[in-house]
Amino acid sequence: MSKRVLTGIPGFDELCRGGLPEVGTYLVSGVAESGKTLFAMQFIVNGARMFEEPGIYITTEEGPQHIRERFSVWQIEELEDENMLAIIDARLNLNVEEVAAIQNEICAKRAVLDSVTAIGFSRSPLELGAELLGISVAMKTLGLTSIFTCQTTKDEPTEFCVEQVAADGLIVLHYLKDEFESRGIEIVKMEGSDHSEWIHPFEITKRGIVIYPRNEVFWTR
Repeated sequence: MSKRVLTGIPGFDELCRGGLPEVGTYLVSGVAESGKTLFAMQFIVNGARMFEEPGIYITTEEGPQHIRERFSVWQIEELEDENMLAIIDARLNLNVEEVAAIQNEICAKRAVLDSVTAIGFSRSPLELGAELLGISVAMKTLGLTSIFTCQTTKDEPTEFCVEQVAADGLIVLHYLKDEFESRGIEIVKMEGSDHSEWIHPFEITKRGIVIYPRNEVFWTR
């Protein structure tokens, strides 16, 4: 069995038999407010604080200061000062050479690209898939275990074909906002790993996402 990277997200690692296979790229997909950015940042912060693994957070939508303020409860600036986390502002352009330089500087083991949706605005699905494949290969060459986030407009795994060409795993965060909020997480694909095939409930708490792996959700699309 391949070496695992623990996310530290309560309940998640149990769903994929002990964590994400190392040096892979995993797409986290969902509608707005489903918890994609929270999941990604929790992966990075837990890596730094729980497992002493530095991480790189690449943002294509929000400015770095906004991210620091949004996740102030996790003291992001403190992690930056300790070289346990670096934020790259890629709103105008994603420079893989910059990622490589920072990875070398802080010895990063994890990375997040939040999100691929912004990259895809001016590209066809085919162009987006090709570009993301190149980014994914570069991340793996650097020895990084990476999470890419992708926003969809409806509760489907993804509206792009990117998971087929760029990702080793696809994780869907289901979110239904009706009379009551309902949240569920589903691992659709995880290469090199057994995983749960059910949708499991989760909630967003003050300490982040908490998943209930022993419970199941019967989700109707």
